[in-house]
Amino acid sequence: MFGKLKLWAYTIAAAVAAVGFAYLRGRKDQSEADYTRELNEYVETRRRMDENTIPHDADAALDWLRKRGESSSGM
Repeated sequence: MFGKLKLWAYTIAAAVAAVGFAYLRGRKDQSEADYTRELNEYVETRRRMDENTIPHDADAALDWLRKRGESSSGM
């Protein structure tokens, strides 16, 4: 009888350990996915910043700001 009880206890402990391992592995995978998504967003933002050129001439810069304000006013 005591042997069967030990067997059940080991089985339950193994099941709890497996569920715990799966939970921790899932959290780690989600953390890595969030980090990758954040890096991809940074790369995309950096690419858009690099594509956008700001003129160094004051009049051209003013025109650029006006055009930028008109195009982003729909937010």
